[in-house]
Amino acid sequence: MTDSDNNTRFFHASATSRRRRNEIRKIKNSRGEWCSEKRSVRAALLEHFQGIFTSEHPREDFMEMVVNAIQPAVTTEMNDRLNQPFTVERVKIATFNMYPLNHLVQMAAERRNDIQGIAISRTAPRISHLLFADDTIIFGKANEAIVHELKSILDIYGQASGQRINLDKSSIVISPNVEDHQRHQIADILGVQLIARHDKYLGLPAVVGKSRRELFQSLRDRMWSRIEGWESRLLSQAGKGVLIKSVLQSIPIYVMSCFQLLKTFIHELESMMANFWWHSMGTRRIHWIAWKELCQPNDRGGLGFQQLEPFNIALLAKQGWTLLTRPHNLVG
Repeated sequence: MTDSDNNTRFFHASATSRRRRNEIRKIKNSRGEWCSEKRSVRAALLEHFQGIFTSEHPREDFMEMVVNAIQPAVTTEMNDRLNQPFTVERVKIATFNMYPLNHLVQMAAERRNDIQGIAISRTAPRISHLLFADDTIIFGKANEAIVHELKSILDIYGQASGQRINLDKSSIVISPNVEDHQRHQIADILGVQLIARHDKYLGLPAVVGKSRRELFQSLRDRMWSRIEGWESRLLSQAGKGVLIKSVLQSIPIYVMSCFQLLKTFIHELESMMANFWWHSMGTRRIHWIAWKELCQPNDRGGLGFQQLEPFNIALLAKQGWTLLTRPHNLVG
């Protein structure tokens, strides 16, 4: 009892399997050479991480440009003045104090095709960019000149901040209205991969089509990959219960907080968990108790598992409450 699971057959089998899986037998260094000796492997790892955590010092003129673009903090006195009610006199003073050439600078950039943006109506100004807390959206036409201008902006940012864009992990989606050869040309200029669409963003589908079952198939695959790795292990019923509650039932939580899953798909996920609970070492066994009964609380004779369908509705209630209380918010 004192050692708990630390001295069982399952513990030693798991430790041996983990040791074999995590063992590094050989590694390729930055020069493309394979290293198999411990000393050379250690040196290759050290060289790799030293290169990752070391960056070139940005040029002083670029750093000065970035610092000058950062506005100073507003003091309490300035904040009180800014929060004063509007008056005709204050509006008149602000209007006549505007620099008269500000609009001409933007007009000149638009005429040079440096800034084009998109038009949302005939009377509204064109939108060239939107800035959020951690996202920047730049609007422009899909042509070579605009792409070169965008690449120049990214290069200047990289030189000024010391941060570099990982082109291997970057991709671009271009409207199908653009000709095929032009799309490939734009991708080549930016040096990124051209894809048909972004499948996922923050773990959620970026585009929701007609077949929601195929859309959330990745949830089933993730759950099955977990179960498949556990089935060959010597797990007790208590260990299976912990894995179901802490791992399997937590996999779809984020998706269920944004989308309502199909009942048939939820039944499929629950069937996978029920099979994992009753089966042993890949052998099929009878389900002596229905999954719904196992989801009852412990004081009612159940095991405290979660029913996914009502849990899905409860998670979506948060989105409903946000729409009712803050209907003008774009994001809940």
